[in-house]
Amino acid sequence: MNSEIMKTQKSLSISARTTFLFSSLVLVLLLLLGGTVLISINKIVIPLTEKSAADIGSARGSELGRWFAGHIQELNRYASQAVLTNPESSPEDISSFLQSQQASLHSEANDIFFAYPDGTAIGADGIRVDKINSQDYYMGIFRAAQDYAIGAPSRENPSDTPNIIIAHDVRDPEGRVLGLIAESISSTVLQDTINTISITPSSIALVTDASANVAAHPDSSKIINFNLRHSDDQGYSGLEDIGTLMTRSKSGIAQFSDPDRAIQYAIYSPIPGTFGWSLAIIAPEAELLRQVNLLIIAIVTSIIAAAIITAIAAFRLSKSIAKPVREAALELHEISTHGGDLTKELAILRNDETGTLATAFNTFIGTLARLIRGLRQNMGEAENSTISIASGIEETAAATNEITANIHSAQNHYDKVSELILNNNVRISEATALIHELEDHGSSQASAVDQTSASITQMNASLQNIAGTLDRRQNETKELQVSLNQTQDNIHD
Repeated sequence: MNSEIMKTQKSLSISARTTFLFSSLVLVLLLLLGGTVLISINKIVIPLTEKSAADIGSARGSELGRWFAGHIQELNRYASQAVLTNPESSPEDISSFLQSQQASLHSEANDIFFAYPDGTAIGADGIRVDKINSQDYYMGIFRAAQDYAIGAPSRENPSDTPNIIIAHDVRDPEGRVLGLIAESISSTVLQDTINTISITPSSIALVTDASANVAAHPDSSKIINFNLRHSDDQGYSGLEDIGTLMTRSKSGIAQFSDPDRAIQYAIYSPIPGTFGWSLAIIAPEAELLRQVNLLIIAIVTSIIAAAIITAIAAFRLSKSIAKPVREAALELHEISTHGGDLTKELAILRNDETGTLATAFNTFIGTLARLIRGLRQNMGEAENSTISIASGIEETAAATNEITANIHSAQNHYDKVSELILNNNVRISEATALIHELEDHGSSQASAVDQTSASITQMNASLQNIAGTLDRRQNETKELQVSLNQTQDNIHD
């Protein structure tokens, strides 16, 4: 039953199985290698990319710090002028000084002014502005005792462009604070400065003040009106936490989603020397990780290409391995179904295992041909011997039949002799009876009778000897007949 099942069960060819096994093994190895590389990318390459972006953000933040430091140094130069450090200088003297500095004022500054500790400010045009003591830069100088301060963007009128105030304290020779000197810089100037900061094609840069209010942004409508710590109210998710970290002068990289649910990266870094101001570079995740994604695509493509190439190579290899086996199978099939041409041989094309197989097959076919030739020769000799034996058996049978006929003839002769002896015995008996009768007729004739009786007795004895001899011959003839019958039966068998 099992052998019948095995005969009817169909299996894949050697070529297909070799291709499948080899391709599967290589594919598994490639997948393991690809998985290892992808894990390495997630664990190493992506963090390195993020760190590189963070380093770029930190470097750009340092550049902005130097930009602010340039304006602060200019204000420090103004603050060291005698007209400002002299407690006896009048507001008119200060206004005149400021007016004289307009020609040498930094090209990015819109205006310059001086403010007293009571909150009164004097511009280069001599106009006095009362009560600026609510401004953050004022509180930084007079209440926090800072050497300089940067004020949050502000505008006098809703239609005006927001301005940033950079202030520096003014001290007399004894170190007492007499006031502050400040520049007014348009936020567009700061925006133009950060427009050159980019890490991806679609990335943007923005600057926030110490309260996370946007001070510079490509979208001017967000300046002053957008605060990162309240960004959740406008549909952002995760940006609020980033804004909180920026107010704490933290640096790093984090993800958030915009109102369109697109994932964005925020690379944020504090601006040195600005008391809480920060730079943030916003880049789409797909662009920031573009090289990583391209690397992943290249790896996946390489794995697929390697799998295809491996399958093709395995198929060609398996075909080259299976070809001699298939040819041997076809030759054996030809031998088994068409009487067999044992003169055919497989071509030996290579000096490897397939060549060894072809050599072994050819040797086997040659040996088989010699065996068949020897068998045919032996069968011919056996056939001749059989014919000779049959001829001898026929001759023996003929001789046996002749012997049997002679035996039957001898038996008939012996039967006739026996019949003659029986007739003689009857006659002897009759003669004996006659002798007894003659004995009764006279004793005179006793002597003659005695002689005659003796002669008859002697004749009777001779006849009995002859009868015994015939009986023995008859028994021997019967035994010979039985032996001849057995011999004839054996010959027929």
